[in-house]
Amino acid sequence: MELKPHKIKFKIRLDKGTSLPPPEFGKGKTVEVGSDEKGYEGSWFSAIVIDYIGLVEYLTLKTDDKTEPLREEAYSRYIRPYPPHLPARRFKQLDKVDAWYNDGWWVGVISKVLKGSSYVVYFSTSSEELNFNESNLRLHHDWSDGKWVIASWVGTTVGANFVMNCFGGVLSFRFMLLFHSWPNVPPALL
Repeated sequence: MELKPHKIKFKIRLDKGTSLPPPEFGKGKTVEVGSDEKGYEGSWFSAIVIDYIGLVEYLTLKTDDKTEPLREEAYSRYIRPYPPHLPARRFKQLDKVDAWYNDGWWVGVISKVLKGSSYVVYFSTSSEELNFNESNLRLHHDWSDGKWVIASWVGTTVGANFVMNCFGGVLSFRFMLLFHSWPNVPPALL
């Protein structure tokens, strides 16, 4: 299955006190639009900038009666440039990824590496785990201070207990893992 960005026509509404958008948000640029609306947290939908004033029209999301494309205002804080393309790679457990699902990219964490090119991804916003092929995943990037940053191991702490054999005896210890911007780690990993 080949994934192509959807062409969503919209206008950007500038946040109060914001000047004109930088060049990466200019007319005709491919961007991604996110949301903090319930059920859409952690999702990003591909779009093309049409204008700088307020209206979004999605090609893949429809109104409740399913007769027309959904329209809404998009604020500049929910807009980012399209992430850079990275070569295909094998993911590891706990890698922060974006998974192609329901016509958009959804932020999750690799909770299990399966055989072949398949993975189980945990979504903290819904506490769900779903299987994905490697071709439907990309390494997650954050748009921060006008540049792309690959997800790192900095931020929230999560504790874990481990027991190991050491010189014929049992040694028990506790350590803290650091994570970047996802407060919930899959329960199976704790």
